[in-house]
Amino acid sequence: MLMQLIRLQTTLFDYASLTLHIQHSPVLRSFVFLWRPR
Repeated sequence: MLMQLIRLQTTLFDYASLTLHIQHSPVLRSFVFLWRPR
């Protein structure tokens, strides 16, 4: 149970840092904007 919590926390942290990287990178931001279906 504890390991699952730690793994979930790590996954959320990775997702948050990835989101921050996307927000601070105009190239990634435009790529995600183009890739996302309308």
